[in-house]
Amino acid sequence: MTGRVVPGVVGALVVVGIAVVGANPFPAGAGAGATVYASGNSQKNSSYSQANVTVAVGDSVTWTARSGDHTATSYGGTFDSDAIAADSQPHSYTFQFTRPGIYRYYCREIPGMVGQVTVNDPSGPPPTYEPSTTTTTRPLYHRSAVAVGGQG
Repeated sequence: MTGRVVPGVVGALVVVGIAVVGANPFPAGAGAGATVYASGNSQKNSSYSQANVTVAVGDSVTWTARSGDHTATSYGGTFDSDAIAADSQPHSYTFQFTRPGIYRYYCREIPGMVGQVTVNDPSGPPPTYEPSTTTTTRPLYHRSAVAVGGQG
């Protein structure tokens, strides 16, 4: 009787193991992360919903526009989305964090709209702030090159 029970138990454990490993909806190496919603169209009514999030190294954060035009731009230049808008494409921007740190960010479209992403590495020291940069920001919208001028 013992000979039949052991293969049955092993078979059940293999099925459970496959189910647990296959349960992760993210590609290998990609973490779950968080979603931040951007709303509003003026300084008075704009905000990031869940503006301060904490994720692990390898996780992604997705910023999604619910209303208005927005960006997600880190003060240190680690990430900088193009404009995301609720009424046109793209509606969202995703960034995968590969290094621990504390990343403060803002919307280039709406002054005063700010947030923070804290990225933890369970096996490392506490995260530190990303240094701010003083470089100029790029244009919000990418325009196609247009030939200007003539012969003269």
